[in-house]
Amino acid sequence: MGGNANGTESHLCPQFAGAIYVPKQLDDDVALPSLPLNSRQALALKPQHRQGEKALTATYLVNLVINLRDNSKMDICSFYSVVNVKAQKADMAKKPQQEKCQPGTFSSFEEGEMFEKDQDDVDYDTAEIISDDEPSFQSEEPSTSSQSNIQHSTYEEDFSEVEPPQSAQSSASTEKTTIQGPDDISQCATEGPRQPVLKKYPQKQMGVRFRSFRPQWFQSFEWLEYSISEDAAYCFPCRFFLTSKFFHGHVKKVPFINIGYKNWKNAIVTGKGILQHERSASHKDAYVRWEDFKKSVSQDTSIMKNLTKAHTREVNENIHYIKTIAQVLLLTAKTKIAQREHRCNSDVSHGNVREILYLIAEKDSIVMKKIRGPRNARYLHPSIQNELLSIMAALVREDIAQSIKGSPFSIIADETKDLSKTEQLSVVVRFFHNQMVHERFLIFYRADSLDAESLTGYIFHVLTSLGIDKNYCVGQGYDGASVMSGRLNGVQARIKKEVPCALYIHCMSHSLNLVIVDTVKNVQAANEFFVKLEKMYVFCSTSVVHSVFTNVQQEMSSKSVIQLKQLSDTRWTCQHAACNAVLKTLDPLLETLKILAEGNHTERAVEAKSIHQFIDFGFILALVFFENILKRTQTLSNMLQARDLDLASAVLLVRTIIQELEEVCNPESEPEASSNSGTIGHVWAETIQLSMKCGLPAPTDEYTEPPSKKRDRRPPFHLRNSIILETVGHRQQLLSKEDFIKKFMYVVLDRIISELKSRFSRDSLEIMEGVQSLNPRSDYFLNFEKLQPMANFYSCNMENLEIELKQAMLTLQRKKSSDAIKVDTVLEFTNFLEPYSIPFLELYRLCKIACVLPVSSASCERSFSALKLIKSFLRTTMTEERLSDLATLAIEARLASQINMDIVVSRFASIHKNSRLSLY
Repeated sequence: MGGNANGTESHLCPQFAGAIYVPKQLDDDVALPSLPLNSRQALALKPQHRQGEKALTATYLVNLVINLRDNSKMDICSFYSVVNVKAQKADMAKKPQQEKCQPGTFSSFEEGEMFEKDQDDVDYDTAEIISDDEPSFQSEEPSTSSQSNIQHSTYEEDFSEVEPPQSAQSSASTEKTTIQGPDDISQCATEGPRQPVLKKYPQKQMGVRFRSFRPQWFQSFEWLEYSISEDAAYCFPCRFFLTSKFFHGHVKKVPFINIGYKNWKNAIVTGKGILQHERSASHKDAYVRWEDFKKSVSQDTSIMKNLTKAHTREVNENIHYIKTIAQVLLLTAKTKIAQREHRCNSDVSHGNVREILYLIAEKDSIVMKKIRGPRNARYLHPSIQNELLSIMAALVREDIAQSIKGSPFSIIADETKDLSKTEQLSVVVRFFHNQMVHERFLIFYRADSLDAESLTGYIFHVLTSLGIDKNYCVGQGYDGASVMSGRLNGVQARIKKEVPCALYIHCMSHSLNLVIVDTVKNVQAANEFFVKLEKMYVFCSTSVVHSVFTNVQQEMSSKSVIQLKQLSDTRWTCQHAACNAVLKTLDPLLETLKILAEGNHTERAVEAKSIHQFIDFGFILALVFFENILKRTQTLSNMLQARDLDLASAVLLVRTIIQELEEVCNPESEPEASSNSGTIGHVWAETIQLSMKCGLPAPTDEYTEPPSKKRDRRPPFHLRNSIILETVGHRQQLLSKEDFIKKFMYVVLDRIISELKSRFSRDSLEIMEGVQSLNPRSDYFLNFEKLQPMANFYSCNMENLEIELKQAMLTLQRKKSSDAIKVDTVLEFTNFLEPYSIPFLELYRLCKIACVLPVSSASCERSFSALKLIKSFLRTTMTEERLSDLATLAIEARLASQINMDIVVSRFASIHKNSRLSLY
């Protein structure tokens, strides 16, 4: 153990392990108060720096404690000084006599010879019975033997004829000591008598009859215990609580104590056997000691426990302090703020954790006491913080792993580079638990290598370290990177070799983003529009232009100022946000360009004129058109990023968007060939209205010729005899409504529709149809033919499944008609089947698989956002373990809020067993 509260080194009293501290250095000048002695019970203290036994009566210690309470000048150190001074004097008095052997004593060798005699030579009824009528023997030296642990000790001076103690704490020790009797009876005082009840006990012929031990004797004599191996009876209290006062100078074999009683003929005869032993004075004395021992244990009234109340109070205060530190650390982790100050030697701020603790200390006296205590006992060092964070993060991960245990799950992974140029692999699991679909972040794993083999090993290592069985993996979802999605040597292919049922599904959110990107890149008019949009954002982002733009918005409207948005190829919602921002601020934007074009800054004026020039009718038409189309795809994008969205619902949403765009593109859906009504007509009408508001010329149906005809270019000499379908670098100018609709709008719509069909229908089409057949809103709901490919892939029993599908349909219809329940999604259908999971075993398993199949890797993208906040520019040197622990607590904040702080303190105490703060 560590030092005590006074800073002096101390150790535990061996007789009372874990109960009280005994200082090593004691004052020998303390006078021993004269106190009465009236008890035969004793209490032994054995400090490590002394040898020999010092016995003090329990009454003496009680009176000494009362003196300590009444006399404020005597502290606990003085109390132990008095005890050890008296013990030292007793030892000094015994030293001259230790070299001499008292008459009647025997060496351990002689006693061993006496105990090794054959037990068959003993007459159990005439053997010596210990009683008060016979002379007692006491030895100055404690006599020990291989079969006896009875101690003999005297305390010379004021404590003559005081027996050595049998304290509750020492007797209740869990260590097995050498005692009298065989091994199949009690070995410790806390066990109590062993009283085996057998159907038939061994019989021996005694006289003309066969006799044996009777189990009814256990009810009459509660102290009696029986040895099956020796077929003998023993006395429990005499074996453990008999004192040296009742032992004779010549030690012999004594029935019920060091040898068993076997004379069943005279066992309950008056004056013999068990009855004779029960009436003996030695047995009565041992029985009283046994009752006192049981009372002290049951009522918790021992002296040492009363002396440790202060220690218990200190432990509770320490636990409260460690809990407070852990709660503050958890608060900073969940809010993604730094724990320590950037400069450790700052006098102004001491970091968020310390400052919050100082604020708590103003209201909490215990925290104030610990903070003002010794510097090495404040437990605010970075290493202590890391340990507490690690314990709390481990509890969150254990909770996640326990929820997954024995249930199908899917792996979602993605990698990114943090601010310290380190590649971080984010691992997320998707599983079904408590009638809900969860996506939980596990860890940031440092990826030293980015090849497929290494990434596969990292993912399996994370699952194994958390105790998650990879064989329950039914799906895996990644982005479109070749190292992840490669069909032959990609991560998904390598995982599928280990787990054949791990179906790979491309992230649908990434697929939708690629649809927009590919459309922009392949349609030249759309590409030019987004390039102009990006240049407009860059120009308005400069400080002077932004200031003018803001002032113009405030002058023209009382609404809040709107900022232009930057485009991004990796964020699928930015295109719509950028179009919407320009559309809402078009008037202030044109006014800002006019003001800057007339300014004195030449370079800025030229750039403003060029931007103002390309804002024409075609630009406004593309702006209104893409805002209308991207608004639909943004809704799909937001729904695909939902954590509880199942694959069947995602496929249904994609098909709905495709159907809407096809209706817009189909000329037969328009009432007129010119497409004056519907979505196309609405976009055209809005563009005309916005152009007239901004003062820009707009084409009409009658005017289809350009105001000035440009010179036709001659074709090259080698192409004069060829038919030219399309030119490179020279495009036909769009002038009429028909040109804008057919050569721009329809081209963009056709490209988007073809990309949606291509990217959302080519991977695992049969499995997708199987998932769709589990959707109650599908036309193929519970269709066995559609579900069969999915059932074969996951090794289902086809015969049972076919029967379950019919029964499930009937059960669902009956419930809908009687209880009016609503079942519209795969998740709701799965929850409906949960009470019937046993009869619908295969169907319920397929429904859970359909729920946990990944839809997108948006959870990994969200973890990257948290990574930038945790590992900021001022915190780039944090270790990988600390980063992963902070990320787990921050991303899974709801689970972190449910952490049991008692478990945190318990695990922390197991790490710091010799800590300055006692926690147990």
